[in-house]
Amino acid sequence: MRSLALAVLVAFAVPALAGCGGKSTPVNDATELVPADVLAYAVFQPSTGEQSLEAKAPLVARYANELRSRFGIRHAPVAAQTTIDVARLPSGTVAFARPDDPKRFSRRLGPGFVHRTIGGWVVFARSEAPIDAVRHRKRTLADQPRFHAAVRALPDRPAYWAYAPGWSAGAVAVGGRTITLELVTDRLLRRNVDTSAVAKRIPSRAVAAFAGAPETVPAGGLAALRPVARFLTLDLHALVAGLDGPFAAWAAPGAPVPEVTVVAQPRHPARALAAVRKVVGRMAGTAPGRALDLGPLTVTTALASGQLVTSDVDAPLAGPGPLRPDGLPASSEWWLYLDAARALPAMRTLAALANTTVPARVDAELRTVRSVLAYAAHTGRVERTVASFEVP
Repeated sequence: MRSLALAVLVAFAVPALAGCGGKSTPVNDATELVPADVLAYAVFQPSTGEQSLEAKAPLVARYANELRSRFGIRHAPVAAQTTIDVARLPSGTVAFARPDDPKRFSRRLGPGFVHRTIGGWVVFARSEAPIDAVRHRKRTLADQPRFHAAVRALPDRPAYWAYAPGWSAGAVAVGGRTITLELVTDRLLRRNVDTSAVAKRIPSRAVAAFAGAPETVPAGGLAALRPVARFLTLDLHALVAGLDGPFAAWAAPGAPVPEVTVVAQPRHPARALAAVRKVVGRMAGTAPGRALDLGPLTVTTALASGQLVTSDVDAPLAGPGPLRPDGLPASSEWWLYLDAARALPAMRTLAALANTTVPARVDAELRTVRSVLAYAAHTGRVERTVASFEVP
């Protein structure tokens, strides 16, 4: 995926049209120029050395690109050392800049852009239509309370942020060696999932961990695990549904094979036990049972104090804990943690047991990050989904 650096000319391929100046009352913010019927709005800050971290980590770049794609505005239209605001309107895409030297900036646009000076801003586009929409605006984005509510929910000083009516907003922020992607949406959530009882079972030795519930598993989560499920002949959808309540799953280094454990708090324990044993039994084509012998490892499924425990080790709940990643909020719908440097060897061992290998792209991407923390949390009607990547 491409870097967040603002040196990419991709947004506009335009006919050669001449630009000219114009006068209007100065405005302090570009949102005062953006018509209220905007389809999406994004702001790109000037490129910094820290933002080059994204280019070093394909895993980060891929997810950052997916976040930006949600708003249909992935790149600033010009290479610039000034902030660029971009608005996607029904009549076309238009951009705004307030550089120190407007004339020099306008010359850098070249003959491929129409440009005008409106409200003290250089306004440029691929055609006259979106600029006319700006000039003849009646209501603006700055007048919309929902826009301001969305922006207030985003982190301070992001390298990129975007908004779409509805509302939803996203941001890419850089701090030190960490890149954080954040998406906020306004929707009423009717679920009340408490994963604390199972999450506290995750030991601090875990190198990969997830806590959530069947109804909160991210849409792409099972898809990402499909290659693993395929070589284990494991029906992930059936397994997650069978857990029937909040659950935690983790992996930890072990000998001769890594430790893999799932702990659930099922609503109907006996029913969940039967369902999970059935799914696990299919891995080896056997009938459901308490223990499944897979040669180098034995998978056991049992109930303990109302919790359903499936593991390939004898004492999965022993040891210091719980794992509490830095940056994880006190309450969340789900969370995922990965210590990439320590998790990769465990993944390779599990793959070798199945006579396969970790996919080359997955291996390459994980080697470019130290750790990953992702979670979703909500307050009232606002849901926040965050993914933080520490880059070496």
